[in-house]
Amino acid sequence: MWHFASVDLVLMYAAAVGILGWWRLSEDAAERSGIRLAMYLAALVGLGLCVSSPLDRLSMQWLTWHMVIHVVEMFYLPLLLVLSAPRVFFVSALPTPARRIGRQIRDGLRGPLSALGRPVVAVVGFSAVMVFWHIPGVFAWAMVNMWSHDWLMLPSFVAVGIGFWRVIVVVPPRARVAGSRFQIVAVLGTSFVMLVLAMAMAIVAHTPWYPSYVALHGATGALRDQHYAAGVLWICGDLWAIPALVVIGTRVLSARGGASVAVDRFFGRSEAL
Repeated sequence: MWHFASVDLVLMYAAAVGILGWWRLSEDAAERSGIRLAMYLAALVGLGLCVSSPLDRLSMQWLTWHMVIHVVEMFYLPLLLVLSAPRVFFVSALPTPARRIGRQIRDGLRGPLSALGRPVVAVVGFSAVMVFWHIPGVFAWAMVNMWSHDWLMLPSFVAVGIGFWRVIVVVPPRARVAGSRFQIVAVLGTSFVMLVLAMAMAIVAHTPWYPSYVALHGATGALRDQHYAAGVLWICGDLWAIPALVVIGTRVLSARGGASVAVDRFFGRSEAL
Protein backbone atom coordinates (compact mmCIF):
# COMPACT_ATOMS: atom_id res chain seq x y z
CA MET A 1 0.00 0.00 0.00
CA TRP A 2 1.32 3.41 -0.96
CA HIS A 3 1.52 6.11 1.69
CA PHE A 4 2.91 9.61 2.08
CA ALA A 5 5.98 10.06 4.30
CA SER A 6 7.15 13.38 5.67
CA VAL A 7 10.55 12.94 4.06
CA ASP A 8 8.81 12.97 0.67
CA LEU A 9 8.47 16.75 1.08
CA VAL A 10 12.25 17.04 1.26
CA LEU A 11 12.67 14.82 -1.80
CA MET A 12 10.16 16.84 -3.82
CA TYR A 13 11.86 20.09 -2.81
CA ALA A 14 15.26 18.68 -3.81
CA ALA A 15 13.83 17.60 -7.17
CA ALA A 16 12.30 21.04 -7.77
CA VAL A 17 15.59 22.79 -6.95
CA GLY A 18 17.50 20.44 -9.25
CA ILE A 19 15.11 21.04 -12.16
CA LEU A 20 15.16 24.82 -11.58
CA GLY A 21 18.95 24.84 -11.51
CA TRP A 22 19.16 22.78 -14.69
CA TRP A 23 16.67 25.11 -16.40
CA ARG A 24 18.78 28.15 -15.48
CA LEU A 25 21.93 26.73 -17.02
CA SER A 26 23.00 27.90 -20.45
CA GLU A 27 21.58 25.96 -23.36
CA ASP A 28 24.83 24.10 -24.04
CA ALA A 29 25.41 23.32 -20.36
CA ALA A 30 21.82 22.15 -19.92
CA GLU A 31 22.13 19.83 -22.91
CA ARG A 32 25.36 18.36 -21.56
CA SER A 33 23.81 17.95 -18.08
CA GLY A 34 20.62 16.23 -19.22
CA ILE A 35 21.84 12.74 -18.34
CA ARG A 36 23.08 13.93 -14.95
CA LEU A 37 19.71 15.48 -14.19
CA ALA A 38 18.01 12.22 -15.14
CA MET A 39 20.29 10.27 -12.77
CA TYR A 40 19.67 12.78 -9.98
CA LEU A 41 15.89 12.56 -10.36
CA ALA A 42 16.08 8.76 -10.61
CA ALA A 43 17.94 8.66 -7.28
CA LEU A 44 15.28 10.84 -5.64
CA VAL A 45 12.50 8.68 -7.07
CA GLY A 46 14.29 5.62 -5.74
CA LEU A 47 14.49 7.15 -2.28
CA GLY A 48 10.80 7.97 -2.48
CA LEU A 49 10.02 4.35 -3.36
CA CYS A 50 12.03 3.20 -0.35
CA VAL A 51 10.03 5.31 2.10
CA SER A 52 6.54 5.47 0.55
CA SER A 53 5.96 2.42 -1.64
CA PRO A 54 4.64 -1.01 -0.59
CA LEU A 55 8.31 -1.99 -0.14
CA ASP A 56 8.36 0.08 3.04
CA ARG A 57 5.39 -1.85 4.42
CA LEU A 58 7.01 -5.14 3.48
CA SER A 59 10.23 -4.09 5.22
CA MET A 60 8.29 -3.65 8.45
CA GLN A 61 7.00 -7.22 8.12
CA TRP A 62 10.07 -9.01 6.73
CA LEU A 63 13.74 -8.43 7.49
CA THR A 64 14.62 -9.62 3.98
CA TRP A 65 12.85 -6.67 2.38
CA HIS A 66 14.28 -4.40 5.05
CA MET A 67 17.76 -5.46 3.95
CA VAL A 68 16.89 -4.93 0.28
CA ILE A 69 15.98 -1.33 1.05
CA HIS A 70 19.15 -0.84 3.11
CA VAL A 71 21.34 -2.11 0.29
CA VAL A 72 19.62 0.16 -2.25
CA GLU A 73 19.85 3.20 0.04
CA MET A 74 23.53 2.66 0.83
CA PHE A 75 25.09 1.23 -2.32
CA TYR A 76 23.12 2.09 -5.43
CA LEU A 77 21.18 5.34 -4.99
CA PRO A 78 24.17 7.25 -3.53
CA LEU A 79 26.18 6.18 -6.59
CA LEU A 80 23.58 7.85 -8.81
CA LEU A 81 23.79 10.99 -6.68
CA VAL A 82 27.58 11.10 -6.96
CA LEU A 83 27.53 10.52 -10.73
CA SER A 84 24.87 13.19 -11.23
CA ALA A 85 26.97 15.86 -9.43
CA PRO A 86 23.87 17.87 -8.40
CA ARG A 87 25.94 20.67 -6.87
CA VAL A 88 25.92 22.35 -10.29
CA PHE A 89 22.12 22.43 -10.26
CA PHE A 90 21.95 23.70 -6.68
CA VAL A 91 24.39 26.54 -7.34
CA SER A 92 22.58 27.53 -10.52
CA ALA A 93 19.22 27.56 -8.72
CA LEU A 94 20.41 30.00 -6.05
CA PRO A 95 20.29 33.78 -6.58
CA THR A 96 23.61 35.58 -6.47
CA PRO A 97 23.34 36.84 -2.84
CA ALA A 98 22.52 33.33 -1.66
CA ARG A 99 25.53 31.94 -3.52
CA ARG A 100 27.73 34.48 -1.77
CA ILE A 101 26.37 33.48 1.63
CA GLY A 102 26.81 29.81 0.73
CA ARG A 103 30.49 30.40 -0.09
CA GLN A 104 31.00 32.17 3.23
CA ILE A 105 29.40 29.28 5.13
CA ARG A 106 31.47 26.77 3.17
CA ASP A 107 34.68 28.68 3.89
CA GLY A 108 33.80 28.83 7.58
CA LEU A 109 33.21 25.08 7.73
CA ARG A 110 36.16 24.17 5.52
CA GLY A 111 38.10 22.57 8.40
CA PRO A 112 35.35 20.24 9.69
CA LEU A 113 34.18 19.43 6.16
CA SER A 114 37.69 18.54 5.02
CA ALA A 115 38.10 16.25 8.05
CA LEU A 116 34.80 14.47 7.37
CA GLY A 117 35.65 14.24 3.69
CA ARG A 118 38.89 12.37 4.20
CA PRO A 119 38.90 9.02 2.37
CA VAL A 120 39.64 6.98 5.53
CA VAL A 121 36.77 8.63 7.41
CA ALA A 122 34.37 8.05 4.51
CA VAL A 123 35.25 4.37 4.10
CA VAL A 124 35.27 3.54 7.82
CA GLY A 125 32.07 5.51 8.36
CA PHE A 126 30.32 3.55 5.62
CA SER A 127 30.88 0.19 7.29
CA ALA A 128 30.36 1.59 10.79
CA VAL A 129 26.90 2.97 9.96
CA MET A 130 25.79 -0.31 8.37
CA VAL A 131 26.93 -2.34 11.37
CA PHE A 132 25.54 0.18 13.89
CA TRP A 133 21.98 0.10 12.57
CA HIS A 134 21.96 -3.71 12.63
CA ILE A 135 23.00 -4.05 16.26
CA PRO A 136 19.96 -5.79 17.81
CA GLY A 137 19.39 -3.14 20.48
CA VAL A 138 19.67 -0.24 18.03
CA PHE A 139 17.48 -2.01 15.46
CA ALA A 140 14.83 -2.74 18.11
CA TRP A 141 14.81 0.94 19.15
CA ALA A 142 14.38 2.01 15.51
CA MET A 143 11.44 -0.38 15.05
CA VAL A 144 9.70 1.17 18.07
CA ASN A 145 10.50 4.76 17.00
CA MET A 146 9.43 4.62 13.37
CA TRP A 147 10.31 8.27 12.72
CA SER A 148 13.98 7.28 12.97
CA HIS A 149 13.77 5.35 9.69
CA ASP A 150 13.09 8.49 7.66
CA TRP A 151 15.02 11.09 9.65
CA LEU A 152 18.02 9.18 11.04
CA MET A 153 18.54 5.86 9.28
CA LEU A 154 17.84 6.98 5.70
CA PRO A 155 19.93 10.19 5.88
CA SER A 156 22.85 8.37 7.50
CA PHE A 157 22.78 5.61 4.85
CA VAL A 158 22.67 8.10 1.98
CA ALA A 159 25.33 10.38 3.52
CA VAL A 160 27.89 7.64 4.10
CA GLY A 161 27.06 6.13 0.71
CA ILE A 162 27.82 9.44 -0.99
CA GLY A 163 31.02 9.78 1.02
CA PHE A 164 32.13 6.28 0.06
CA TRP A 165 31.42 6.64 -3.66
CA ARG A 166 33.16 10.01 -3.78
CA VAL A 167 36.31 8.11 -2.86
CA ILE A 168 35.83 5.51 -5.61
CA VAL A 169 34.24 7.45 -8.48
CA VAL A 170 35.81 10.48 -10.13
CA VAL A 171 33.33 12.94 -11.66
CA PRO A 172 34.95 15.90 -13.46
CA PRO A 173 35.77 18.62 -12.63
CA ARG A 174 36.26 17.18 -9.12
CA ALA A 175 39.72 15.68 -8.72
CA ARG A 176 40.37 12.18 -7.44
CA VAL A 177 40.65 12.15 -3.64
CA ALA A 178 42.38 8.78 -3.17
CA GLY A 179 44.94 6.67 -4.97
CA SER A 180 44.11 3.45 -6.79
CA ARG A 181 45.61 1.25 -4.08
CA PHE A 182 43.50 2.89 -1.40
CA GLN A 183 40.41 2.56 -3.59
CA ILE A 184 41.01 -1.16 -4.08
CA VAL A 185 41.57 -1.67 -0.34
CA ALA A 186 38.42 0.35 0.38
CA VAL A 187 36.27 -1.80 -1.92
CA LEU A 188 37.70 -5.10 -0.66
CA GLY A 189 37.60 -4.02 2.99
CA THR A 190 34.00 -2.82 2.80
CA SER A 191 32.96 -5.98 0.98
CA PHE A 192 34.64 -8.04 3.70
CA VAL A 193 32.79 -6.19 6.48
CA MET A 194 29.47 -6.84 4.75
CA LEU A 195 30.42 -10.49 4.35
CA VAL A 196 31.25 -10.81 8.06
CA LEU A 197 27.95 -9.16 9.04
CA ALA A 198 26.05 -11.48 6.70
CA MET A 199 27.82 -14.55 8.11
CA ALA A 200 27.08 -13.41 11.65
CA MET A 201 23.38 -13.12 10.81
CA ALA A 202 23.20 -16.42 8.93
CA ILE A 203 25.84 -18.88 10.15
CA VAL A 204 26.83 -17.73 13.64
CA ALA A 205 23.35 -16.76 14.85
CA HIS A 206 21.25 -19.68 16.10
CA THR A 207 18.41 -17.48 17.32
CA PRO A 208 16.75 -14.47 15.65
CA TRP A 209 18.23 -11.10 16.54
CA TYR A 210 15.22 -8.83 16.22
CA PRO A 211 12.19 -9.22 18.54
CA SER A 212 9.79 -7.33 16.25
CA TYR A 213 10.06 -10.03 13.59
CA VAL A 214 9.81 -12.79 16.18
CA ALA A 215 6.49 -11.30 17.28
CA LEU A 216 5.26 -11.45 13.67
CA HIS A 217 6.56 -14.83 12.51
CA GLY A 218 7.69 -16.74 15.57
CA ALA A 219 11.28 -17.72 16.34
CA THR A 220 11.62 -20.24 13.51
CA GLY A 221 10.11 -17.99 10.86
CA ALA A 222 12.09 -14.98 12.04
CA LEU A 223 15.37 -16.93 11.96
CA ARG A 224 14.64 -18.15 8.43
CA ASP A 225 13.82 -14.60 7.39
CA GLN A 226 17.09 -13.43 8.97
CA HIS A 227 19.01 -15.99 6.91
CA TYR A 228 17.39 -14.71 3.73
CA ALA A 229 18.26 -11.14 4.73
CA ALA A 230 21.87 -12.19 5.25
CA GLY A 231 21.85 -13.66 1.74
CA VAL A 232 20.63 -10.34 0.34
CA LEU A 233 23.45 -8.51 2.13
CA TRP A 234 26.00 -11.11 1.07
CA ILE A 235 25.04 -11.32 -2.60
CA CYS A 236 23.30 -8.06 -3.53
CA GLY A 237 25.38 -6.03 -1.11
CA ASP A 238 28.59 -7.24 -2.77
CA LEU A 239 27.47 -7.07 -6.42
CA TRP A 240 28.81 -3.53 -6.57
CA ALA A 241 32.33 -4.65 -5.64
CA ILE A 242 33.26 -6.34 -8.94
CA PRO A 243 32.17 -3.43 -11.19
CA ALA A 244 33.94 -1.00 -8.86
CA LEU A 245 37.17 -3.00 -9.07
CA VAL A 246 36.84 -3.18 -12.86
CA VAL A 247 36.46 0.61 -13.05
CA ILE A 248 39.50 1.14 -10.84
CA GLY A 249 41.54 -1.41 -12.78
CA THR A 250 40.56 0.16 -16.11
CA ARG A 251 41.59 3.57 -14.81
CA VAL A 252 44.97 2.22 -13.70
CA LEU A 253 45.60 0.49 -17.03
CA SER A 254 44.59 3.57 -18.96
CA ALA A 255 47.01 5.70 -16.95
CA ARG A 256 49.80 3.23 -17.72
CA GLY A 257 49.20 3.15 -21.46
CA GLY A 258 46.67 0.32 -21.75
CA ALA A 259 46.43 -3.35 -20.90
CA SER A 260 49.06 -4.53 -23.39
CA VAL A 261 51.66 -2.06 -22.09
CA ALA A 262 50.91 -3.06 -18.48
CA VAL A 263 51.32 -6.76 -19.33
CA ASP A 264 54.60 -6.07 -21.14
CA ARG A 265 55.89 -4.16 -18.13
CA PHE A 266 54.80 -6.93 -15.78
CA PHE A 267 56.70 -9.58 -17.75
CA GLY A 268 59.64 -7.29 -18.52
CA ARG A 269 59.05 -7.34 -22.26
CA SER A 270 59.36 -3.58 -22.63
CA GLU A 271 62.95 -3.75 -21.46
CA ALA A 272 63.72 -6.51 -23.93
CA LEU A 273 62.38 -4.38 -26.74
